[in-house]
Amino acid sequence: MLRIFAQRAIFCHHNLFCNENTFLHQSLPIAFDAIYIARLDPYKRLWLARNIQKLRIVAANPQDKSRLVTWGCSHASVNSQYQNFQTTAEDICKSNYGLALSKKEGGMLAVTEYLLCGKPVVTTPSRGGREHWLDAENHLVVADDPVAIAEAVNGINYHRWNPHAIRNSTLIRLKHQRQILAEYVHRLGVCHRQLSADQVNGDWLHGKYVHHSELARILSQTSFSS
Repeated sequence: MLRIFAQRAIFCHHNLFCNENTFLHQSLPIAFDAIYIARLDPYKRLWLARNIQKLRIVAANPQDKSRLVTWGCSHASVNSQYQNFQTTAEDICKSNYGLALSKKEGGMLAVTEYLLCGKPVVTTPSRGGREHWLDAENHLVVADDPVAIAEAVNGINYHRWNPHAIRNSTLIRLKHQRQILAEYVHRLGVCHRQLSADQVNGDWLHGKYVHHSELARILSQTSFSS
């Protein structure tokens, strides 16, 4: 849209802010068939997960968990209060799959978090950006149907997934997106030295900005702090 009006525009996926040093592949005992990191809001379509027996939900608004009864997911394990990233990463590693069930959404940070932990994604067809992180070796696309989703999660082919390959391919995509950001910031003159994708890693980005409004504030400054 910006280019239509002769404005400069670049594609830089906001999931580059996921911290690969927090979301690590860990060999932990499997406790859940699938995990869904999602707000307990209708657009996340949690009812599509209702047939998954061992379901873990990590929500930013756990105070609304009564909605799960209406959606047929009252059997799910849900966080009772805010959960930090380290605990969430452990929950991902205790699950066979990560779920992405919204029909329309932005980049969906959770998808990249699943992949950084080496977990394949079960996703419904969607619009919005999460497909950037998906390839034939890290996900399944399943119809918008609770039975089909449960069958995918319970399929016999789980062990064909390679967690190290899933994480490594995700790191390559992260690095590429961060290089785009670093080069753009350098061209703006906001940073006095050229940043590399290795310098713009998860630890460097952590706490600087996640949402677009904060990114705009940082880019308006005359320099980045190290």
